[in-house]
Amino acid sequence: MSLSRVLLAACLAAILLAGTVAFFRRGDGPQVPHEPALVLGAVHVDGRIAQGDVLLSVAPATNGENWIGVEVDAEAGGPLIDLETVRVRFLPLSAEGDAIEVELALDDEHAGVDLAALGDELYWLVVVYGEASGALSELAQFFLMIPDPNSYPEVADRALPTDPSAESLYLMASTRVSELHRVRYTQHLSDGEGLAVVSFREVNDGSDGSSPGFTYFTPGGLDAVVLDRTVWSRMPGEDWSARETNQMVPPSEWGGEYEGATGFAFGPVITINDMPCRVITFVVPEAERRSVAWYAWCIDEQSGDLIMDGMVSRRHYMLTLFSDFDAEVEIVAPSPRTVDGPNDESS
Repeated sequence: MSLSRVLLAACLAAILLAGTVAFFRRGDGPQVPHEPALVLGAVHVDGRIAQGDVLLSVAPATNGENWIGVEVDAEAGGPLIDLETVRVRFLPLSAEGDAIEVELALDDEHAGVDLAALGDELYWLVVVYGEASGALSELAQFFLMIPDPNSYPEVADRALPTDPSAESLYLMASTRVSELHRVRYTQHLSDGEGLAVVSFREVNDGSDGSSPGFTYFTPGGLDAVVLDRTVWSRMPGEDWSARETNQMVPPSEWGGEYEGATGFAFGPVITINDMPCRVITFVVPEAERRSVAWYAWCIDEQSGDLIMDGMVSRRHYMLTLFSDFDAEVEIVAPSPRTVDGPNDESS
């Protein structure tokens, strides 16, 4: 989705009847070009129930004055349809600094925000809040970089020095991840052009005597269970089908994704799920069969647990939240049956 389509949506009052609410506000700063535009999508969920998509537009997605737009594609009859305003909060992850906030009101055109206020800032956590009937609630979180490396490839050539202390914390968290036997995590994925996918996953490496396996669930989409070398899968309204597959990759082998990581630096301490976490940022250079990727990890410094993992790569924007570290995670084969509606949560 281009920014021009998002701006056009603000002018179409009839779109409200279809459940799409566009929020923009005029900025007082100089107008910037519409392109290149970064459009990130996220699925707003209540538990594991999808209630609509949230699109965040940033243009030209580089240091300086930017246009900010938010579009909410709400499920008919859901709570998001009653939104009156939204607030967008840019929280710096590369250095200490105050968050930059902007409020967007219904039917205005756009919001102007200066993303150079903290200097040559790379990593940001962006939180979108919605207000309805005086109540404010979180709608979505996004991880992005300014300048956006997909729009400005020269970012990949930037030399980033390593702070040994930050690298030590990274190694502590990496070791903790590799020692995990069971974990749950939620992953938000976008392609920078408006695609929004959320998935819920559970992993058990079998060290508790059970069969190693994992589950994957995305609202309105694929539901899958893997045990040993068998995968059961279904789409909404379908019965389960089984086939042979590769064995799951346990947390002890996840570290290969970060091989060659460099440019470690400390960010601020932020709160994730009511827990103070230290941010570290780093880059994993391009290699054979692997694109360059930039990361921000939010780590519980006491336990070493990785609470949040933000990543930007080639047309790939991802935010992962981890929980239930080595808690009880039981994975069993699903019972054959046909469902009539959206995927249920009993499997």
